[in-house]
Amino acid sequence: MDRKSIALALGACLTAAGAAGGHVLRENRTDPVEEVRLDRFPMELAPYRGVQLEVTERVLQQLQSDGLLLREYAIDENPAIWVYVDYHRAQRMGAQIHSPRNCYPGAGWTVLDAAVETRRVADRSFPVCWLTLGDAEGARRVALFWFETRWGTSTSELALKRDLVRSAIAGRPTDAALVRLSTDAIDDDIDAARARLAAFLERAGQPLADELPFARTPG
Repeated sequence: MDRKSIALALGACLTAAGAAGGHVLRENRTDPVEEVRLDRFPMELAPYRGVQLEVTERVLQQLQSDGLLLREYAIDENPAIWVYVDYHRAQRMGAQIHSPRNCYPGAGWTVLDAAVETRRVADRSFPVCWLTLGDAEGARRVALFWFETRWGTSTSELALKRDLVRSAIAGRPTDAALVRLSTDAIDDDIDAARARLAAFLERAGQPLADELPFARTPG
């Protein structure tokens, strides 16, 4: 079988798997019992101070979130860190998590580099995906993100869909969340931007986990 035939066969398999997964999610729904109140996430995480950012009605309609957090945190005059959390009680048509790998290019950013590493925050270790981004004006930005489900954390869209299907089959809630942190790389200093996000994650990781229901679910 030549490469073209292999690619076509693989594409057909992935399409079929995606359709089957979508059917399972539609037909097997268990609502979460936990209340998710992202507005309770601390506005101050000393020495960081947060500011609530406005979300337009148009964006709210696009996201159809069941919980949304969008804030800017900073220490004095240091570059801002943007915190974005998007929680959905169930994945359904028109109300699904949007991956940063797709959203950033749609907003005019180019993904220059992507790398996955394991971070340890408080009493848990989990994978995060680092993105280095650039725009047409030469600006640079660094982001890190991960997805959370009842089966733990992941950094790939395929793993996210797999875990949601597993939840549906197992009778667990098919809720999920995207957590994303980002900051500008001043003077193209990518290392400093990464260090800034890593330091903030150390302070914010546990409070974020406390407001999401997933850490309380056994794997």
